[in-house]
Amino acid sequence: MAIGLLQGRGLFFPIGLVVLGSLGVLELLHGSIATLDAPLIGAALLVAAEVGYWSLEFQATVRQEEPVIRRRAGVILGLAVAGGALSGAATALVQVLR
Repeated sequence: MAIGLLQGRGLFFPIGLVVLGSLGVLELLHGSIATLDAPLIGAALLVAAEVGYWSLEFQATVRQEEPVIRRRAGVILGLAVAGGALSGAATALVQVLR
């Protein structure tokens, strides 16, 4: 991921996200990560992807105004919290029903 961000091109960045996501899934299936931690990993990957692509956009486009930056940061944070909460609730429900 760092190589993709440093190059300013999006080729290595999505590959890094796929590798990190795959490692998370493998660790989850192997039992190294608690099932209830999976939503936190997913939310962290979502934030990493959004912020990473956002930084690539900063390099490629014109300067964004401060209100746009604040709104976008709020949307990213809101999506991460909502996604983590929903997937955490679904994971907890599955654990209870087992």
